[in-house]
Amino acid sequence: MKRLFTLAIIGLLLAGATATALAAHNFVIDNRGSHLVAAIQISGVNRRKWGPNLLRARLRGNYHTSFSIGEGCMEDVLVTYANRHQTTTANFNTCKFNLQLNY
Repeated sequence: MKRLFTLAIIGLLLAGATATALAAHNFVIDNRGSHLVAAIQISGVNRRKWGPNLLRARLRGNYHTSFSIGEGCMEDVLVTYANRHQTTTANFNTCKFNLQLNY
C-alpha cells in the first residue's frame, strides 16, 4: 500500500511538471531591423511542419509583438519578410528569451 501511495505521488509530480512545461506563455518578437515582417510561424524542434502565421498584421521595423503560445518552450521559428526573404531560428527557447530580428 505504501508503494502504491509513493507511485501515485510520483505520478502527480510528473504530471505537474508536464503541465507546467506545456502551460501557455508569452513569446515576444522584436523587429529591430528595417524590413517588414509578413509572417511568423513556429514548429516543435525538427517537426518539419510549420504552424499557421501568428501575425495579425505585418510587423514594421522598430516595433514588437507578442503571442501567447501553449506549446513547449523549445521551438523552431520561421520568419518571412515582405520581400520573401526567410530566416529560421532553430531550438529557440520561447519561454526564456525574446526573439530579436535584425534584417
